[in-house]
Amino acid sequence: MSRWPGETNGGVSETTPSPRARRTKLLLYIILALILGAVVWGIVADFSRPADTTEERVRRLLRRMERPGRVERLLIGLGLRDDYESKEGAFEELVALGEAAVPHLIRILAAPDEDEVMQMNSAEALSVIGAPAAGRLCEILKHERAEVRQLAADALAQMDSVPAQAVPAILQGLADEDGLVRLSLTWALEASPATPEQAVPVLMRTLRDKDGWVAARAGQVLGKYGPAAKDAVGLLVESLRHEESELRSSAASSLAKIGPPAADALIAALDSDNVDMRAGAAKALSEMKSVPKAAESALSRVLPDENAWVRRYAAAALQKIKGRGPTKPEGER
Repeated sequence: MSRWPGETNGGVSETTPSPRARRTKLLLYIILALILGAVVWGIVADFSRPADTTEERVRRLLRRMERPGRVERLLIGLGLRDDYESKEGAFEELVALGEAAVPHLIRILAAPDEDEVMQMNSAEALSVIGAPAAGRLCEILKHERAEVRQLAADALAQMDSVPAQAVPAILQGLADEDGLVRLSLTWALEASPATPEQAVPVLMRTLRDKDGWVAARAGQVLGKYGPAAKDAVGLLVESLRHEESELRSSAASSLAKIGPPAADALIAALDSDNVDMRAGAAKALSEMKSVPKAAESALSRVLPDENAWVRRYAAAALQKIKGRGPTKPEGER
């Protein structure tokens, strides 16, 4: 039977490979071995490398800032919606960069067509960075777009401690035309070291805000200053009759914190024809650390009041006067 040239029984070639073919095959083996060795070496090096300290990690990040696109890549990671791990990693690295990351995060906040998630995450990162970001955030409180001012106000409001340098901008921002900006800035003011001389006059103005929630927050923050907010007593007492229950409640709480300087006005309010004002005045007196003895007669007069809250708060205040210790009212108004 005839065979094809170079074929033996079973179809196996008896032709010997040429020297050139052997060299090519050997070269391929060497290249594959080098690639495999590099991969193995990289794995071993990763396991053997000591863990970075926080200081080393931050220094490395700062060096990477010099490479074009490094921060941009982190910012892209900050906007990821579905990859939480990558987003969290980008967030932590940007915060670790601190002041160096602030201009880039501010740019995201002010961009007119930026992704909303990315903007919110940028605002949160700026709030965690804290004081180094405060100056730039105060600058964009004057931005023409309300949504940008809202992001800046939120970032300031979320800071654990707002620096003194931000106080003037916060006080000015409480007159912003946007209610959400004003509301966030009441929280920022509360977390700031603003003095009573700086804050109380502005808060008194804000107590008349057309937005009930903003006014209620102003009333609450006034209580932070205690007796130093005595100039606001008249406005706070008048707020006890307001239609917004949140404002009535915050006003009563702040009057209690102001303490003795508010006592005479509260005693007079117990005789008001307005039931909300009587209840608020009794509540404020009952929450004082020490109820003045001068209030005993007026409190006794309202014990049989037609309103259950007036009666309950008046009884609690009288118990303090008589030395039986503070008694928390059974319900909250």
